[in-house]
Amino acid sequence: MGTRFSEVGAPAAMAKLWFATLLRDGFALAASADNGSFAAIGANVLRELLGGVELNHDLDGAVDHIMNGMAGLELHPDVPTESGHSPLPVSDSSP
Repeated sequence: MGTRFSEVGAPAAMAKLWFATLLRDGFALAASADNGSFAAIGANVLRELLGGVELNHDLDGAVDHIMNGMAGLELHPDVPTESGHSPLPVSDSSP
């Protein structure tokens, strides 16, 4: 995901901050019984983080570009796919 950030002019390292913030906000919302969608939370966090960064895309375009990168991630081999659901690969960057 760091590549997606750098492609819009943001530091690649911001990907880790974005994901940590996304998890924090997602867990907080779940704990308060306000279950927002992963994509909506992720896009909102991106808008907050990228708002102060000089980008080579407009803000909405940068958010779309980064969020679309999630669809290109590969699943970990231990994720079952026979359930008929479409799992979304998410990583905390651990091996």
